[in-house]
Amino acid sequence: MVEQVYDHQGNVGQGSVPLLVFDAWEHAFYLQYRNQKVDFVEAMWRVVDWQDVSRRYVAAKERANDLLLAP
Repeated sequence: MVEQVYDHQGNVGQGSVPLLVFDAWEHAFYLQYRNQKVDFVEAMWRVVDWQDVSRRYVAAKERANDLLLAP
């Protein structure tokens, strides 16, 4: 699930467990990339710690039955 979150304060995603969080607001990239957001996104994919994302995925799958799902 891809989810857009506003203001980054107190937002909990739909009862899900975040595997990867990516801040694409202007403050995250403007000083280095100016208005080249595409270059920033491409660079972000090269520095993601995929082993950590994988560990988070495995842990979330193991706890899948513990999640509260809305009817």
